[in-house]
Amino acid sequence: VDIVVRGEGEYTMLELANYFIRGIGSLGEIRGIAYKSNGRINRTAVRPIIEDLDKLPFPERDIPDLEGILNPREGKNVIITSRGCPGKCKFCAASALAGGKYRMRSVDNIADEIADFKRNYKDLENIFFGDDTISADVSRLLDLCKMLKTEDVTWSAESRVDAMTKELAATLKNSGCLGIQFGVESGSQKLLDSMGKNITLEQIIHAVKCAVGAGLGVICSMMIGLPEDTEETIEQTLDFAERLQTEYKAGVVLASTVPYPGTYYFRHADDLNLRISTRNYDQYTTIMPIMDTPHLTRWQIRNLYFKAYQRLNRSLPDAYKNLFITHGANALAKAALFDSSN
Repeated sequence: VDIVVRGEGEYTMLELANYFIRGIGSLGEIRGIAYKSNGRINRTAVRPIIEDLDKLPFPERDIPDLEGILNPREGKNVIITSRGCPGKCKFCAASALAGGKYRMRSVDNIADEIADFKRNYKDLENIFFGDDTISADVSRLLDLCKMLKTEDVTWSAESRVDAMTKELAATLKNSGCLGIQFGVESGSQKLLDSMGKNITLEQIIHAVKCAVGAGLGVICSMMIGLPEDTEETIEQTLDFAERLQTEYKAGVVLASTVPYPGTYYFRHADDLNLRISTRNYDQYTTIMPIMDTPHLTRWQIRNLYFKAYQRLNRSLPDAYKNLFITHGANALAKAALFDSSN
């Protein structure tokens, strides 16, 4: 590795291309990189975050597959309308990745990208908004729905539960929304509070009922292996997950907690008595626990995770079950949100 781009890369990569291709400037003048020179690693000044996301060009979706390993449709239907998240959840890296500031594109700019999308990808009917949360600003979301209704597209996204109401769910459905994924995370109110989620179990149930009642597909993401998790709290989470599936017809996708770099859990691992077993980030996956907590070893969490996986599959609504069996949990989340028959 000769050069690493730190933070948001659009303008940094442009300046690097100008340096290498056109000989413009010097590496030391390009903010936001680390590079080798005479065996030493040099870090240039931090590049400020991009305040106006509307100035960025639309993503190039037709990337040549030089290695022959990419799904030709994967990612082409994703549009990202904001960066970061105003939430402060301790397990999440979204804020750190986005420079600690939540920024949104204008609805007009999003409309232009959708028009470009429809012009070039006529066989891709559904849009997935890849924001960390689409509902951080509800007034903007309502404006987005007005625009989407005129564009006649179907779409899905991720949302917080505390933003959801019957009226909003109906508006989403009327604008072409097929499904919503909620970050539920735990069935223990104590753990929801300790992780900084700032929601209640009652809000979760209300949001799911509103969305399902409006005819939306609903996926709830949950996790086990949080720093304060015990076998008792994990049982509470699974009981709650089963209730979401059996009583309210949502689908639950389960993960093990990962202390991603930049998260509160990663930065305060010693304070929380967390023992992270590896810095090999290839192993930082949501199906392979890599940290011991004060109450459970990573091997205990692993065994509890796979038992929970089987248990939740038994209570999964029939509408989601075939998707889960055929494609696995991640594909379930994607497919269920796009399949209007579900």
